[in-house]
Amino acid sequence: MDKFDTEIPNESSIRITSDQYNEATYSLNLIHEIVNSGANWEIITNAIEEGRARDISDEPKAPLINGEKTPCIILGSGPSLNYSIKFLKNWKGGIFATTSHALSLVRYGIYPTHIVVLDPFCTWDEIAGVDWSKSNTKLVCHPGCYPNLIKNWPNDILLYLQNNGKNSSFYHDVQKKMYVKRIVKEEGIRKPIFQYYIRTEISIFACSPPLQLFVADQLGYGTAFLCGCDFGFPGNKERFDEWTPNKEECKNHFGTNPISIPKVWGINDNRWVRLWKQNIHPDYTSNINTIISKNKIPSERVHIYYKKNFISAWRMSNKTIYTTDHGTITEIPYTPIYKVISRQGLRYPVQSEKMIRKITDDYLSKVECFVIEGENGGKIFLESQKPIEDAIKLIDSINRQWECPICKNTMTATDDNDYSEYNCLKCGRKGLKKSAGINKEENLKRFEFLIRMNKEEKVK
Repeated sequence: MDKFDTEIPNESSIRITSDQYNEATYSLNLIHEIVNSGANWEIITNAIEEGRARDISDEPKAPLINGEKTPCIILGSGPSLNYSIKFLKNWKGGIFATTSHALSLVRYGIYPTHIVVLDPFCTWDEIAGVDWSKSNTKLVCHPGCYPNLIKNWPNDILLYLQNNGKNSSFYHDVQKKMYVKRIVKEEGIRKPIFQYYIRTEISIFACSPPLQLFVADQLGYGTAFLCGCDFGFPGNKERFDEWTPNKEECKNHFGTNPISIPKVWGINDNRWVRLWKQNIHPDYTSNINTIISKNKIPSERVHIYYKKNFISAWRMSNKTIYTTDHGTITEIPYTPIYKVISRQGLRYPVQSEKMIRKITDDYLSKVECFVIEGENGGKIFLESQKPIEDAIKLIDSINRQWECPICKNTMTATDDNDYSEYNCLKCGRKGLKKSAGINKEENLKRFEFLIRMNKEEKVK
């Protein structure tokens, strides 16, 4: 018997609730995001007026390739990236990286198409030393990101707002209202028109890969391939080995100028290699947070929580995804990276919504997460130890919300009656409509099936 079976808890035996992580992250990040949003106001609004920054929905969609959407790579920071990164030089599709990967990609002669930023603590220092103006890379960020990153970025900026599911949140209310253009008309200064600079809200999970996936989808990219999204420590390796510019060598060759990918030297030329320093991460050491995944890969509680986040994002996006990694995600179909590159990600079978729903619902229900589906295609996540009881309460609450199509005033009914012929309490117009529609019977039937299957599996 493997030592992990007896000494370390396994993935299926633990319960990791979102509240403990979400509340801690929110408390830590919020004050920074408020301060950053104020500091970034002039920088961002000036960039928008110049045409260098825009809401992400205003960005042209990725082109079609022989009738297929352009495929993309989603980068994580797991050990598997050490193997796959060297293949990416020949990739022609989208590459969605974070500040953690950007310099290492340049070391291998690769400019990512997009650097996606979620964390308010990601700074310019993480990607400094490279002349990004020589690239076509675009920065994707929200107004609460660290000011020196946005201030120093030379290329286009694509903007989004974070959506944590709360209409009263700073992101949905105050921050959104901060970034507006005030236009005074004939009615005077008291009745101006406000045009929102940033309109797109993206659902936020606790780690970057779900955001990178949603951004790629928003920009019209097709099949997504994961590189380094291990959510664990394959080979007992802690994470991938980053590359950073060797400041002394760069100073000797370039003086004070930042480096850019050489047009004459190859990436294996000794002159280019000497400009870089590899930061090798140590082997992973077990600790009190260590668990073992279903495929016997050591991991930690927070990484399994991130895995749950990514599978939730897969369910929400219904996007065709393949993994090139050897980490803890065995739920997503595997394909080797060399095959992805040789085919440029094209002609991979499209994963049906039915298939994605079956795989993700099976996994999520085992960790007490369920998806409520709306009649308009919207989805709501429910994390509960009493899913049937809590789903009924939530669905009833949503189905009792009515909206006036004229003035957009919303009202909550006290029962399930039809209020479509009632008058709006604000403007008096007749003809209310449901804010959202959810088929309670269909959702509960699916929940009951998943719960029953889980119980039967435990008995076996």
